[in-house]
Amino acid sequence: MKSFNIFVPLKDISRISYRSDINLLRAVAVLSVVIYHSEIKLFNAGFLGVDLFFVISGYLISNIIISDLNNNQFKFRNFYIRRIKRIIPALLSVLLFTTPFAYYLLPANEYISYTKSVFASLFFYSNFYFNNLDFYNSSGAELMPLLHTWSLAVEEQFYILFPLFLFLIFKINKKILLKSLILLLIISFFINQTELDDKFYLTQYRGWELLVGSIAGFIPRINTNKIFTYFSYFLIFFPIYYFDDNWILDREPKMILTAGVFFVLVSNDSSSIFIKINNNKIIKNIGKASYSIYLFHQPVYSFFKWFLYKYQIEFLISIFVDSLILLIFIFGISHLNYKYIEKYFIKLEKNVKVLNLLPV
Repeated sequence: MKSFNIFVPLKDISRISYRSDINLLRAVAVLSVVIYHSEIKLFNAGFLGVDLFFVISGYLISNIIISDLNNNQFKFRNFYIRRIKRIIPALLSVLLFTTPFAYYLLPANEYISYTKSVFASLFFYSNFYFNNLDFYNSSGAELMPLLHTWSLAVEEQFYILFPLFLFLIFKINKKILLKSLILLLIISFFINQTELDDKFYLTQYRGWELLVGSIAGFIPRINTNKIFTYFSYFLIFFPIYYFDDNWILDREPKMILTAGVFFVLVSNDSSSIFIKINNNKIIKNIGKASYSIYLFHQPVYSFFKWFLYKYQIEFLISIFVDSLILLIFIFGISHLNYKYIEKYFIKLEKNVKVLNLLPV
C-alpha cells in the first residue's frame, strides 16, 4: 500500500507565481501595525502584523532559494544583490527624509541616539541596538523614529544565514532538509519559554515564525471551501483584535495568528470575499506598497509627537482627526516612495516577476 505524504517532494518545488492572497496578507499586516501605533485604538495587538510579515517572508524566500537550487541556478551573489536592491533604496529614502526632521526636532542627546540608529538600520543590527533601550511598547520607544527597523534586521539576519543553511543541506543530504527545518522550528519555538525581553527583538526567538512559512512551501495548495478560508482569516484577525500589550511577549497570540497565515498559504480558494477584497484598488495598492508604508509610519508618528512636545501642544485639532491626517500622509508619501523608488529599482532587474515576489 502506497504511503500518504502531505509534503511536496523537494525536487518538485518550483517558483510560485503572483498570489493575490499574499498581497492581501501584506495589507492586513501593515494596516495592523500602522493603526496600532496611531491613536486610533482599533487593533489592541496590532504588533502581530510584524509576525504576519515574518511568516510571509519565510514562505517566499524559501521558495525562491529552493526553486533556484533545484534548477542549479542559485548564486549567493545574485541573491544578496537582489536583497540589497529590494531593501536598501527604499530604506535610504526614508533615512534621507527623516534626518532633517531629526536635526530640527530632537534634543541633542536624542539626535545622537538617532544617528546611532541610522547606522544600526543600514547595517541591519538595529534589533540588537533597540534591545538595549526602552522596550517596544513603552512611552519612550514611541519617540524613536527608527524603532521599527528592528524587524528588518531580523529578516536580513535570517536572509544572511538561511541561504547558507539551505545550500549546505543541498550539498550534504537533500533528504534531511525538511526534517532540519522542522527541528530548527521546534528549537526556536521552545526557547521562547524564557521570560527575557530579548525574545521580542532577537532573531533566534523569531526564527520559528519564518520557518512556519518555509514549511508551508512544502505543502501543495489544497482546494478548500469558503468556510475553511473564513476560519483561516478568523485566526489572523482574532488575536490582532482580542489580545493587547500584556501579551506582547507570549506565544499564544503568535501561535493563533501563524496558524491562520499557514492555512491561507496552503489553501487554494479564489471564491471567498477576502480574495475579492484584494481586488479593491486601495487594498491592492496598500499591499504592494506595504514595505514603504511600514518604513514611513514610525518616523511620521514619532516626529509628530516630538513636534507637539517641542511647542507644548496637546493636539492640532483632535486626537482622532490628527491620527486620520497622519494616516493619509503616511499612505500618500509611501505610495510615492513605492512608485518612484521601490519600483524603479525593481525594474532594474531583468526578471521583474521574481522581485515582485520578494517579501518585505
